[in-house]
Amino acid sequence: VILLEPVQASPEEPVDFRYVLTNPANAKLLNRTVDEVLGQLVSSVQPQFNRSELYRQLVDVLETGQTRRINMPYRSETMEVWLDGYLSRQGHRLLMIFSDIIQLRRAQEGLERSNQELKRSNDNLQQFAYVASHDLQEPLRKIMSFGDVLEQQ
Repeated sequence: VILLEPVQASPEEPVDFRYVLTNPANAKLLNRTVDEVLGQLVSSVQPQFNRSELYRQLVDVLETGQTRRINMPYRSETMEVWLDGYLSRQGHRLLMIFSDIIQLRRAQEGLERSNQELKRSNDNLQQFAYVASHDLQEPLRKIMSFGDVLEQQ
């Protein structure tokens, strides 16, 4: 849980956000304590923040007032997370509630890769079975025709 306050150079668009509230889980993701985070600019804790998709999402929610669900990766020099949660404007502040689901996403990506490999393997096996059955039918036809010749004689 994070509560952010926009820092604005002009009324049009914020240039940064300041931590008003954060919980221990978020502070741990940032490799800091709650006291080290409170009152800090987000860009001072995460220098690339202002160039991120998350920043653009926050600005949009601030401007429109529309609550938004997020499900997106966020990477920095110090962390890699997959954010799953909500952004909501609370007066002139922004509330961000999220979970880090990166382990779940990695497991899902691993399963998708395994599924693709199984499909490829299954296709190869089907091709082999078709060729093998076709190739085995010819000797059986020869045996049957020799059997017919023997039976006639």
